[in-house]
Amino acid sequence: MKKQLLLINPINQRFFKNQIGLTANKATRFQPLGLGMIASLTPDNWGTRLIDENFEQFYYQEADLVGITAFTATATRAYEIAKVFRQKKIPVVRGGFHTSLRPDEALNFVDAVVIGEAENVWKDLIEDFEKGDLKRIYQGSPADLNHLPSPIRKIFSDQYVFGSIETSRGCPMDCKYCSVSSFYGKTQRFRPVDDVIRELKQIPQKKIFFVDDNIIGYSNSAKERLKNLYQEMIKQKIKRDWWCQTSIAFGEDEKLLYLAKKSGCRLVFIGVEADDIPALKSINKRLNLKYGTHKIEKIFRRINEYGIGVIGAFMFGMDTDTMKTIRERTEYIVRSNANAIQITYLTPLPGTKLFDELLKQGRIIYTRFPEDWEHYTFAEVTYHPLSMTSIELEEARNFVVKKIYNWFSILQKFFKTLWMTKNLVSSIWAFAFHLFLRRATIKSHRLGLKI
Repeated sequence: MKKQLLLINPINQRFFKNQIGLTANKATRFQPLGLGMIASLTPDNWGTRLIDENFEQFYYQEADLVGITAFTATATRAYEIAKVFRQKKIPVVRGGFHTSLRPDEALNFVDAVVIGEAENVWKDLIEDFEKGDLKRIYQGSPADLNHLPSPIRKIFSDQYVFGSIETSRGCPMDCKYCSVSSFYGKTQRFRPVDDVIRELKQIPQKKIFFVDDNIIGYSNSAKERLKNLYQEMIKQKIKRDWWCQTSIAFGEDEKLLYLAKKSGCRLVFIGVEADDIPALKSINKRLNLKYGTHKIEKIFRRINEYGIGVIGAFMFGMDTDTMKTIRERTEYIVRSNANAIQITYLTPLPGTKLFDELLKQGRIIYTRFPEDWEHYTFAEVTYHPLSMTSIELEEARNFVVKKIYNWFSILQKFFKTLWMTKNLVSSIWAFAFHLFLRRATIKSHRLGLKI
């Protein structure tokens, strides 16, 4: 009889039970690619199942080994689930971003941890388990993306609207609030275009989300590789509508924009974060400092001219923020050429320079770990800002929400998008995402949560 590996994708229960946040909408729930990769790396003499709390309620199931992933906002829930299995003497392994950045904490609740990328150590972990010699710590190393297996997709729920795919890992930018470089490293690595095309053909969904943190990369060679990918998608008639995360640089190359549009691009998500230099400097957002808001607006317009919508992401709560700068940022957002808007609080995640700095200064509000990790959702004020109180920041947020998410502003953005892109499908995508983000924000506010 095959041994059974049970994989679990936990979610933040406080948000999910109240149907708020991005988990409230099927379109903004994303496949746990890491667990699909673990399933692919697990030997054939094992059976593999997935409990995905995005679509099913957790309940105890028999297993020989349990593997749980977690981001910081879902770490509390992951520990709760691990406790259920450990009480029944079933070994639990944890990996993912939060575990890798807080391994000592995780070891208090699980039997073993995988630190970093799992591809190079999962085989060893399984062999050790089969020999009855499971180690406490497995230190991963950067995976060779030239030989990356495709995730097992049959374990994913068929309710996911978007099929997810990864084409690169790593980031050299080292923004103060971001944990990507801490986990994946500061060197960006890329999968071969042929491998990406092969995997795209295996995805059943007609809508695709490229999960790369910045798909265009940071060099001319990375940009040329991306053009090759889009050209192959066109050449091989991979008819998918898709969106991605990228940087401002995406809009500088008109040939890239043309190929992106022709290959099915509908939306790009771009982190603008702030409109003023002091705020950008305070979070070390170097790339945006290079462009400035005037050039960013021109780039957004150019992206629109190729029939592609822009989701602009903005933060509030930098140490330089005051009520005046927040009002000015809000007015800028309303006027901007971004077609849908995401607003979040600057949030100190473990593994970032921001977290270490604020913890040392005694400015973090929620420090009862691990219980308090459920507050680290980018939707609550989690630390004391320097230029205003946390309460003032929450009150300022009320002004922001009313200005950005009122129906006049929402509809104005939609018609402006339609006029700029001349593309009904992309305009509807942008409008739908804007509504999802509006709902997540306003419903949370009505429940009295700090968002």
